[in-house]
Amino acid sequence: ELAARADRLEKYMQQHRVPLHLRRRVNAFVDALQKAKGDSSAAIANTAPSDALAASPLPHTLRARVCVAVRLPVLKRCPIFESCPEAIKRALALHLTPETYAAGDLVVQYGDHGDAMHFLTRGTVEVVGEDGRTIYATLDAGSFFGEGALFSNVRRAASIRCACFSECLALSRADLQHRLRAFGFPQRRLLDEFTTIRRRNADVNAAISRNLKEAERAGSRLRRVLGDVSLRLSTKRQTSVVQRFRSFLGQRLARGTSGRALWDALSAGAVLYEALIVPYRAAFTLPDALPRVVPGAMAPDYACDAFFLLSLMCRCAMKDEDEQRQSRGNLTEVLDAHCAGARYRRSRWLWLDVL
Repeated sequence: ELAARADRLEKYMQQHRVPLHLRRRVNAFVDALQKAKGDSSAAIANTAPSDALAASPLPHTLRARVCVAVRLPVLKRCPIFESCPEAIKRALALHLTPETYAAGDLVVQYGDHGDAMHFLTRGTVEVVGEDGRTIYATLDAGSFFGEGALFSNVRRAASIRCACFSECLALSRADLQHRLRAFGFPQRRLLDEFTTIRRRNADVNAAISRNLKEAERAGSRLRRVLGDVSLRLSTKRQTSVVQRFRSFLGQRLARGTSGRALWDALSAGAVLYEALIVPYRAAFTLPDALPRVVPGAMAPDYACDAFFLLSLMCRCAMKDEDEQRQSRGNLTEVLDAHCAGARYRRSRWLWLDVL
C-alpha cells in the first residue's frame, strides 16, 4: 500500500513538473519511510485515495511545499494577483480547493450567487447561456473564470459546463479575504486590478463588435479589405492549423520534456556526424573516387542537412504553451513578438545554428 501510494505521488510530481530538488527531498523521505514501515502504513490508510497528494505519506511541511510548487504558477498566471506579494500568493496556493468534474457537469450555474473563483487545470469547459444551448466560448486548461465572485455577491452571468473530464482549483471569497487581512494587504488594490482588466476586455469586445458590424455592411472599406467571406474562412482555418502546430511544438518540445531531450540528442548526433565525416572524406577519399561515393554515401549528409533545416524552422515557429494559457486566461492576445520563436529569431543562437 505504501509503495503504491509512493508511485502515485512520483507520477503526480512528474506530471506537474515539481522542481527536481524538491522531488529528491520527497523521495528521500519516502525511502526512509519505506525502510522504517511500522505504523506508517496504518497512519496513511485513512487518507483520501482520490488525490495523490492528499494520499501521500508526507508530513505537513513537505506536503505544503509540493502543494505550493504545483499551484503557485496557477496564481501567477492570473493578472488579478500581480500586485500581491509572494507571501500572499503562497498562502493562497495552500487554500486552493481541488475539484473534479465529469463531462456534462456544471461548475457554475447561471443565476446562482457566486462565492468562489475557479482555475481550470485540466480539461475543457464551455461558457453556456441561460438556455443551456448557446455556447459563447470554450476555455482550455490554464483559463480562469468567476473572478467577479471574489469581490461581490453577484449572480453568475453564464453557466460553465464541462466538455470532458476536467479538474479545477477553487479560491473562495472567504479564504481570500482572510489571507488579505492576515497580511494587511488592502483588498481595494485587487479590486482596482479586476476593474481595469474588465474595462480593457469590454473595450476590446466593443471594438470587435464594431468591426464585425462594419464588415457586414455592403460597400464598406473594411469589407473590401477583408474580401470574400470564403477567403476569410479559408484564412481562418489555415491560421488555426498554424496555431495548433505552433502550440504542439511549444508543448512537445519545451524544455524539460522527453521530446526536447530526443530533439537535442538528434541535433548533437547530427553535428557530431558532420564534424567527423567531413575531415574523414577529405583525408581518405581520393578525388577520382568521389563521384562513385556520392550516390550512396552522401545520403546521411542530406538527411542531416534536412534535419538542420527542420530544426531551425521548428525553433523559429515555436510558441510557448504557458503564454498561450496566459492569453486565454486574461482573455487577451499575446503578440507573436513575445513568443519563444520570436525571441529565438532575435537572439544570437539563430545565427550560430545557421552557421
